[in-house]
Amino acid sequence: MRFYRSSIARAAAQHAGWSAAQYGRVAAQRDGEFWIARAAGAAIDKPSRQERPDVTSFGETVELSPQLASVEIPCIDGDFITVKQAVSHPHLDEPVAYVGGRELRPLLDDVRSGMTPLDLARAWTDRVPLRSALQIAAWMLEHGLLVRAGCCEGVRADAHRFDH
Repeated sequence: MRFYRSSIARAAAQHAGWSAAQYGRVAAQRDGEFWIARAAGAAIDKPSRQERPDVTSFGETVELSPQLASVEIPCIDGDFITVKQAVSHPHLDEPVAYVGGRELRPLLDDVRSGMTPLDLARAWTDRVPLRSALQIAAWMLEHGLLVRAGCCEGVRADAHRFDH
């Protein structure tokens, strides 16, 4: 039931944001309380994702973003809905439990000080083919889950900090 409710709530919030944004575009061109009232709550743009990482960024040491948070979400697991560990981050539209068909949390648990994305991808090869591991590492960089080591000193971490 929790899975169903959260799916409906997410879809409703997304559609409400889209509607408010449409009303906001009209309100910017026309006067009237009707348009302004319906534009209230228009979605604020999320921070943009990092540019797609180039191959040279795979040689830089990385660390987990201080904005990364661990959450539990309902997920489809075969024929059942189970609660899985997932991550949330300001660059993600919603918490994510799987990337490329792989559970994300166990992969992030492998991040250690001094590792590069290439080291990380190689560490996953006991569970993930190297090509897929490289794609997952690139996705993590693109979405800000992995950041250049030392880049975020002083950045406030989320209240539900990501714990190894």
